[in-house]
Amino acid sequence: MDEGPGRRLSEAVAVELEDLQRCGDILGDRMKAPLNAFTNTIEEVAQFLNIASATIMPAERDDRMKMLDSVAERMEVVSEFSVGVLPEDPLGHHLRALEGVIKTLVWLLSSDPLSIVKKEKEPLLEKLRPLRRKGETGDPVHMDWANALESMYDKIERFVIAECPDGVVWRIDTKP
Repeated sequence: MDEGPGRRLSEAVAVELEDLQRCGDILGDRMKAPLNAFTNTIEEVAQFLNIASATIMPAERDDRMKMLDSVAERMEVVSEFSVGVLPEDPLGHHLRALEGVIKTLVWLLSSDPLSIVKKEKEPLLEKLRPLRRKGETGDPVHMDWANALESMYDKIERFVIAECPDGVVWRIDTKP
């Protein structure tokens, strides 16, 4: 991946993605597809940020949205994994927590991304609470999963503050 904001985002969350992968391996085969979709979504966001930083912003909102189509599709795939999962399903909390982080990525569409990232923090923490309880009373992989997702969320928030406080950064046309 070229230098740019996408690479900085990827590097910021690399450790957490590795932690999630390790946890996913322990949790079993049912977590592989959702975790791969989640990882692919993060990679797609990084690629989009790099493309945007090298592209003059399309004047029409529809043209900007078309550029985000593949990101939106990947976000939807991650969200679909938790549809129909019963509340008593042990992996349901893990899937809903992944979905919670994915929901924060809608900041890409906003001119006020910080408010979106901040608004989604409490719902994510709520989704992580059952995992933390499970981790405290038994298998630590659940706590590790929750910690990795919260840390990733915090890094995404710091990235937005540092790199995109007013929205996605597009290349400025320097023609006279």
